Amino acid sequence: MDAAVAPSEAPPPAVRKPSARLLAIQALGAAGWGVFFSVTFLDLLLSGAPVWFPLLVWREAVRARKHSFLPGFLVRACVVAVILLAAAHAPLKDEDRRRIELPGSTVSLEELSKASRIRGFREEDLSNRVTLASNHPTLGEVVKAVEEQTRYVCSRGYCGVGVTVLWGKSIMGIGVAPR
Repeated sequence: MDAAVAPSEAPPPAVRKPSARLLAIQALGAAGWGVFFSVTFLDLLLSGAPVWFPLLVWREAVRARKHSFLPGFLVRACVVAVILLAAAHAPLKDEDRRRIELPGSTVSLEELSKASRIRGFREEDLSNRVTLASNHPTLGEVVKAVEEQTRYVCSRGYCGVGVTVLWGKSIMGIGVAPR
């Protein structure tokens, strides 16, 4: 018998143990996926899932055969999770960016409702005054001030088109209701 091994009897390729360099490369790839998930519109992300999800599964399968699965997967999952958490808590949301113009830092609820699309104050409360940090507050600051200084609770009305994890939803209006 010949000592040579027939091609059909060749041993399977050895699974390499991931090195620090390889894990760093995988972390960079995961950062790409994390950014992709953070900035892509959610409606496009969901409708495009038949394209990107099989690609993601295929790449995971290739990595699992070539390298050991668990260490690389844990690194990639942690990197994507950290990026998504950072994007979700980044101060780039519509209510953190959109500022309104007010005549002063202490305004009546009537002036506030005209300037900031807040609807639902009762007639008898329109003369009540609210103090804000500046005369150019963000919508988030306005909502916080109204909820802290009045007997109203605010609910934001959002538009679902163009929603991303990083930039959030567009506020279409703010409704108030008594507590």
